[in-house]
Amino acid sequence: MFVAFIFFYTVKKRVDVVVFKRKYVDSVWNGFGLAILMLGYGIICFRIYSYVVIEPQIMQHIFGKKFSNFDSFALYQEIYNFGAVILFTFTWPIIFKYGGLSDFMFKFVGLLVKQCIEIFKILFIFFIIIATYNRTISLL
Repeated sequence: MFVAFIFFYTVKKRVDVVVFKRKYVDSVWNGFGLAILMLGYGIICFRIYSYVVIEPQIMQHIFGKKFSNFDSFALYQEIYNFGAVILFTFTWPIIFKYGGLSDFMFKFVGLLVKQCIEIFKILFIFFIIIATYNRTISLL
């Protein structure tokens, strides 16, 4: 799914560049889009590299009868995880922009705040009742 998304997003961005030409680089959103494409292709290439090169080495270390050092493999996984986090960080604003979720999210957050206030009121009353009960029990 991720590879298909990057492929179709590349096609969309190419069409945008052909249609808008120089005006394409004026928007911050387009900068996010290009960063998403670069990171996406970097992650795809890294995943192919790890499948072709790193996984056979891991299997060789696992099936070997000697002590294995997996620190270098952990470093590769750390690099991959960091790239994925950066990619998702750049992707969320684009998803909210195209999904039209910003209005929905503002309404949802307002409702969530109201419900949290109600929950905190109930919890406060509950803790007062528990504290009073504990104090009464300790006096008896």
